[in-house]
Amino acid sequence: MKRTIVFVFLLIAIITFSHRSGEARVAIPEITSPSNNSVFPSNTTAVTISWSVPSNAETFVVRAKDITDPSLRLAGNNCPGNPFYLCKTITTSQIALPVIPGHAYQFRVNGCTATSCGRAARVDFSVLP
Repeated sequence: MKRTIVFVFLLIAIITFSHRSGEARVAIPEITSPSNNSVFPSNTTAVTISWSVPSNAETFVVRAKDITDPSLRLAGNNCPGNPFYLCKTITTSQIALPVIPGHAYQFRVNGCTATSCGRAARVDFSVLP
């Protein structure tokens, strides 16, 4: 819990500093696939999520919640406190998210520079049981 609070405080400080320093804000990426509220067949094992690259984005923070079972976590997460099913920083504009039949997911992506991140784009989807 303390790590999460420290991370949020640092993120607010970075965003405040970059806003004051006159750095251009990172635009919100547009999720190009899947469309919001998509429903995938029960034999789906991964959903590839793709998004546009804002002109000044250098990296992306991606987060996914398993709405059906919020306690689940994927290996390889690198966010402090591991608060989501998936939470990591990547440099590509797509990711294959492992999914479980009968589960619903919420996915968010933020474009980031070295000093700040823009607002998140979001898509919700589910997999049939």
